[in-house]
Amino acid sequence: MESRQTLGSILERVRFMNTKKNTNLGKKIAYSLVIGLSALIILLSAIGVIGVWIVQRPVSETAVAVLEVVENSASVLRQSSSRADQTLAALETRTVAIEDASRQISQNVSDQGLVMTLLPAERGQELADTAASVRETYNGIRESIAQVLDLYRSIDRIPFVNLPGLSDDQMENIESSLAQTQAQVEALRSQIADLRAGMTGAIDKVQASVNLLTEEIRQARAGLAKLDSQLAALEALSIRLQATIRGVLTGIALILSLIFAFLIFTQVEVIRLYVGRWRLLENPQTTAPSENGDQPSEADKVSQESE
Repeated sequence: MESRQTLGSILERVRFMNTKKNTNLGKKIAYSLVIGLSALIILLSAIGVIGVWIVQRPVSETAVAVLEVVENSASVLRQSSSRADQTLAALETRTVAIEDASRQISQNVSDQGLVMTLLPAERGQELADTAASVRETYNGIRESIAQVLDLYRSIDRIPFVNLPGLSDDQMENIESSLAQTQAQVEALRSQIADLRAGMTGAIDKVQASVNLLTEEIRQARAGLAKLDSQLAALEALSIRLQATIRGVLTGIALILSLIFAFLIFTQVEVIRLYVGRWRLLENPQTTAPSENGDQPSEADKVSQESE
């Protein structure tokens, strides 16, 4: 009877050890996966720290170079815009002179000598030449303005950057005003010629055309002034960013490095934890359960017999 109980205990212990062995094998596989994943994260984090500092300097230099190009382009275009405004100012001066002359002529339309004196034949040609100069000046800078405005919009899309909005309608309004100015200049030349020829009602047409031309000139100058203010904002922003971009990128690199360092630290701790659990599996300190809870195990019997 006693031998049967001993044999049953041995068999139960063998089954227990097999079950324990299979369980340990599953745990070892799981621990291996965790340790391998943590090691991969450590490797990638280390590469990230090195890569951040390798990339940071050339990115800073490239950003500063681009900002310098933007600054120089904005400065050149402001000068070009200023030249276009100067030609418009000269055209406005001539228009005002014709307006004053037409006002004096309207008081005595029948005095043909006064007409010839105040509105000589070359007055209309001077007006046309000045208008052509305005158009040529603007055409010369239009493509460059479009390129800089593309940069303007690109910078405006950067987070935390807020420049005054510049719509395509604004450029179209400037071009429309210049086109209308050119048309009004041609109409005014024709009407001045009619006035010099003594045609009835020509003085009223001249005054109306002068008023329209003056209004178009002022609209064009207002559009150029707004464009100049936005280019000035772009130029000032470029200067500020050149002064701060290196520090900002260095700060970002430092923050990323700290994040990667924290990841490395946490994964090292994870590896230490699971290596410790692996070692516990290699050195098990377990006892097989007895067949009856009140009956001592085989190991207890051996201990008792030794005593």
